[in-house]
Amino acid sequence: MKSKEYPDSICDISEKDFWSHIRLPGKGEGIEHLAKAVRLGLAGRKDAAYQALADYHRAALQDVWALERERVLREPTHLYQKAEDVLRLRITDYQNRTVQFKSKIDWNSGAFGRVGRYRLLGLGWLVPAIHRFIHREDKRYRDCLIGIIDSFYAARNSVQFQRPIYYELGAWAKAKRFLPLYLALINTGNLSSRTIEAFMKLFLGFARSLKHCQKSYHEGNWQIVGCSALFRLARAFPEFSESRAWDKAAIRYLLEHLQRDFFSDGGHGERCWGYGFMSLSGILDAYDMAQCRGGLGKDEGYFLRKIRSAFRWFARTLGPDELKPEYGDCKLDSGSAIIDTALRYFPKGTGRDLGVDRSRSYLLKPSGFAVMRNGSESASAYLNITFGKFAGWHSHMDVLNLNFWALGEPLIEEAGRFDGYDNPLDTLFRTPKYHNVVTIDGQHFDCADAADVRGRDVFWHSSPEIDYFSACHTAYRYYRLGSESANAVVRRTVVFVKDPGYALVFDSVRRLESPEQAGFVITQNWHSPFPFTVAGPGMVRTKGRPAMLLAFARTENLRRLEAGVDFAGDEVSVKSAWSDRYHLRARRWMPTDENAIVVGFATLLYPFKGAMPKVTIRPVEAKGAEQFQAEAFEVRTSAGRDIIVLNPERLDGLAWKGRKSTARCLVELGRGRGKVAVR
Repeated sequence: MKSKEYPDSICDISEKDFWSHIRLPGKGEGIEHLAKAVRLGLAGRKDAAYQALADYHRAALQDVWALERERVLREPTHLYQKAEDVLRLRITDYQNRTVQFKSKIDWNSGAFGRVGRYRLLGLGWLVPAIHRFIHREDKRYRDCLIGIIDSFYAARNSVQFQRPIYYELGAWAKAKRFLPLYLALINTGNLSSRTIEAFMKLFLGFARSLKHCQKSYHEGNWQIVGCSALFRLARAFPEFSESRAWDKAAIRYLLEHLQRDFFSDGGHGERCWGYGFMSLSGILDAYDMAQCRGGLGKDEGYFLRKIRSAFRWFARTLGPDELKPEYGDCKLDSGSAIIDTALRYFPKGTGRDLGVDRSRSYLLKPSGFAVMRNGSESASAYLNITFGKFAGWHSHMDVLNLNFWALGEPLIEEAGRFDGYDNPLDTLFRTPKYHNVVTIDGQHFDCADAADVRGRDVFWHSSPEIDYFSACHTAYRYYRLGSESANAVVRRTVVFVKDPGYALVFDSVRRLESPEQAGFVITQNWHSPFPFTVAGPGMVRTKGRPAMLLAFARTENLRRLEAGVDFAGDEVSVKSAWSDRYHLRARRWMPTDENAIVVGFATLLYPFKGAMPKVTIRPVEAKGAEQFQAEAFEVRTSAGRDIIVLNPERLDGLAWKGRKSTARCLVELGRGRGKVAVR
């Protein structure tokens, strides 16, 4: 008995159902072949009917074939070995798990794990062979791909559960891969009626399933890519009588996602570079098909404006050399493909900066990111800070994370998702202590309440000399079943001095009134692709050249500097240039004085090459200073002696050089490099 979700009309389409749902358009290339196909199909002459249908598509879909072929030919050529592995039925998943099947694929194989089954049935591993065939028209690949499609279609009702085949992501993934493959096969030779039937009933089943899913708007990438696939199938196969309804539903929800899923600054609602580009790509696929077939009418200009806005967000936020941050469910790797793609949607002659000044710093308040820079060169310093709301599974489960790249390397980088969703550590590395944030030890960070997790009291200033950012959150709260819990406000203030390119990170944890006045043990968590080494009292560096120096302004009550491994070596199955992660945990606890309400850190982050530089940071006396709330620091570097006076909460009573100051930040840079007051 079929499920209500995937009935026979989706997964086991009868001949009567199939042919009775094809209509004849008034005119068009190859219309006589379609009329013949329907006549033969309704008469029960199955083989001849499908051959006539392929003849029709060969004539009528030349524009779609040109679009799909061009798409494949402009993408980077896949590694030859990966394509050859498909010929041998040697399948490797995204976690580098390899299964060698014998004469045929076991579509029920559990060798790839629970989530890996979705990847097996998503057929993404076929892409190298599909692209190789389209590039070379090699008969070996043709025969292999036909065999796999026939096998997959024959097994569709025997898999242990059908969701990976027909749900939104599964139907989208396979429709995206099958459409160019089907067109390539019918344009380079003859296909058996069995294979034509497999393709066409899968296309129809995917579209029906995708239409069935569209009952109401639901945010995120699933509906975007599902509607994108539904739209593409509607425009590619308008002969299906249901295609008008598919088209209408797809456009409706794609427009709603453009309106609701993308922030006004262009960032995607899931607040993750990788899944943001996946969602944008779904929009692009639909837009491209519309340019090929029928357009978007009055919505054409709106689509293009939103597409360009989203790409400019990427241009503002990508790091040096177009590197993409490892934030949430996104890997640290090149984002150049995003910019490559973007150029197709901008006027001819647009540069890779897309009209954005990539040497500038930006506060992207709608999407909740701050980006600090001192240039646009490969070796320039780049910092990104998150302060936006918790945006679901692919986003961060905390706030105020800071990453710092310089001298061509990501020297401070969170320990985000580093492997597949099946990895037992996947959920652990989503938690706050595996990001570059301050945590209250032993207390629960409540990510469920988005109003408390998002950054509050956000303030930003950018000038040629410095960038200043400050925000706080109240995600640590008293909980009646946690007798040691207490309400607290956590604030992070960052001053980035652009010459020579260092950052002062001023963190505070302030106890608020709670039924229980618990004390705090806090940890300032730092992570890096390079091991940390304690180099002296309050001094830590990362290993390698270049490196990052972390200098703590106070060593009193700095109880621990603990360096260790997050994951490294063979613990990481998916290797990259920066796949390992190491941590530094600086720990401090609140004095036992009952009047103590604030504890924190003042940490200098200084990137360098070669020998460890003579860099120091120390507190200097300022009238009315309150430790970790309003303080002055002296920073000595090779660029000179800098004074940084911080008062992010604008407490009364702070005075500097005999003058009362309510400024959030005063900076006096040595050797005539300038003065800045942040009011």
